[in-house]
Amino acid sequence: ALYQIMGRDPSLGPPTLEDARHDAHPDDVERYLATMADAVAGNPVHRICYRCVHPDGSVHSYEETFDEPLRDADGRVRSISGTVQDITHRVEAEKTLQMQLYRTDLLNQIARATEERRDLESIVRVVCEKLDALFSVALSTVFLRSDDGKDVTVAHVGLAGTSVALKAGIARESTWSIEESGLERCMEGEPVYEPDLSVLPFSLPQALASAGQGSLVLIPLQSRGEVFGALMTTRPEVNGFDSGACEFMRQLGEHVSLAASQGRLLESLKRAYTDLQEAQQTVLQQERLRVLGHMASGIAHDINNALSPVALYTEALLMLEDGLSLQGRQQLQTIQLAVDDVSETVARLREFYRPANNAEQHGVADLNRIVHQTVDLTRVRWRDLSQELGRTIEIDLTLMDNCPPVLAAEGEVRDALVNLVLNACDAMSKGGILSITTQMHRDETEDVWLEVSVTDTGSGMDTETRARCIEPFFTTKGERGTGLGLAMVFGCMKRHSGSLHIDSEPGKGTRVTMRFPEPSKAAQLIKVDPPDPIQTIASKRLKILVIDDEPQLRSALSETLEMDGHEVICVSNGQDGLKAFHAAMPDVPFSMVITDLGMPGMDGREVAARIKSASATTPVVMLTGWGRRMEDDKDIPPGVDQLISKPPTRSVLLAVFTQLGFR
Repeated sequence: ALYQIMGRDPSLGPPTLEDARHDAHPDDVERYLATMADAVAGNPVHRICYRCVHPDGSVHSYEETFDEPLRDADGRVRSISGTVQDITHRVEAEKTLQMQLYRTDLLNQIARATEERRDLESIVRVVCEKLDALFSVALSTVFLRSDDGKDVTVAHVGLAGTSVALKAGIARESTWSIEESGLERCMEGEPVYEPDLSVLPFSLPQALASAGQGSLVLIPLQSRGEVFGALMTTRPEVNGFDSGACEFMRQLGEHVSLAASQGRLLESLKRAYTDLQEAQQTVLQQERLRVLGHMASGIAHDINNALSPVALYTEALLMLEDGLSLQGRQQLQTIQLAVDDVSETVARLREFYRPANNAEQHGVADLNRIVHQTVDLTRVRWRDLSQELGRTIEIDLTLMDNCPPVLAAEGEVRDALVNLVLNACDAMSKGGILSITTQMHRDETEDVWLEVSVTDTGSGMDTETRARCIEPFFTTKGERGTGLGLAMVFGCMKRHSGSLHIDSEPGKGTRVTMRFPEPSKAAQLIKVDPPDPIQTIASKRLKILVIDDEPQLRSALSETLEMDGHEVICVSNGQDGLKAFHAAMPDVPFSMVITDLGMPGMDGREVAARIKSASATTPVVMLTGWGRRMEDDKDIPPGVDQLISKPPTRSVLLAVFTQLGFR
């Protein structure tokens, strides 16, 4: 029967290649003939599957089964019978099923791989790797939408498609217009299949076609209903993706979108957690600063009381003692400078919990002069005490000629420099060189700065210490340190719109640079005025009542006022002050009352109120260590005409008396 089907006489022997060529598929011819030869030879053959090309060019699959051959008496095969069945539909169904299973397995592989990634970059990288290796694509690319929604940026290009991407101009971080590139439909959430890129007028398909690509699939990547990107795959063939491949890409897009959403959510949670940690740290630091502020307020009164006699006596000696030697006068001026700086330091502690007032005006400061003053103020520390400990610290000053002035609070800058010098001395436990330089600096934006640097050859700081050194209360000095020095320097530069730069390495020393902006502006404010002659505090003799519980301050203030010929009555508390005030009223009343705020028994607020109740025209001046805080908070008590912060100076008293009309 088989020979008859083949159109051949069995006596002529097995069919040849030429006999079968017109029917069997070229790829199956040899296998088909070999099977027939086995059957004719009597070898066991039960079944064969092969393809045949029909006259219309279509290819069908057949399954042929064989019965037992009929043999003659000698056992030779006389005939073979069997059946032939067209199994094209079954074969195609099996192929489809196998492809579906393969794609499902690939999808599962990609899903498992993306589950192990927690950031978008890793997710898109592993997806492109799998597509390149297992899905037979020429190029896989992920686009991400820009913030304005008008463009996309290439976030990743699969390694296998590098050459194609290069030809098409699809480089990582390159930007494509959504409208001009033909990505609009995809960015609106629609999966896109383009079977023939050559006919499309948009820039992206044209670039891909010029790179040898025939078709593409674009899948939107979405999170919470928002399209944030697209996954693109291409193949060189026109109509290169069938419906199953497109469906696979759609399902893959959903997996990638889900993984990316989880990754973005995780990143958001990490950012939120980091922000929370930073907020907690900020709150903790603010609480520390608030406590510091209250501590500073608590001790300001006592410190300023102690400084007040020193300030008044030093000023009086400088103004009235003509017989002072040059060295003695310089030493008194240094004491006066130190007193002013201590007072400013106490006042500035409030900056840790009170925001700086942008309206505060800085004066004109000469950095070279401040450097020399700093060296004098710290001489005991870097020279005398160091020599007692058996170490030598050399001072090296490199100051620029004609150093331009800067807009700054001179006392605050000087105090910052003192802190830096003391820190440098502490860092050089075996001695070394302490260098201070002033110079101009031009940064990368061409802005001009004037900087002063303090450099030591001491122990230096590691990365962690350098990162935390400006935190309040952070110190590496143990019980010897307060952790406030560099924090105050940093605050100083912030208030001066400048910057603080710290360069340090363990064993190589530390360089701290304070950088002040636009020094040229300060030159416009310089005014050279002749010094004021020594003036009396008031032009007529006054009777003044001084109420303060600090005996040294009472004595110093009394002597200062009496030097100008005023009559001064001093008492130590509010009750005695009121008695003295009332006792003087019938005869010679007091011209003025100067009272402290914080006193035992009766405080200055009540004293002022009772004085005004008894004599509304008598000026009341409040002299207190809380003065600056009260001015900042606008907390001047009723009945107080003028407020003076401790420690007082002769110039301040002169200004107050002038405002009260006694000059």
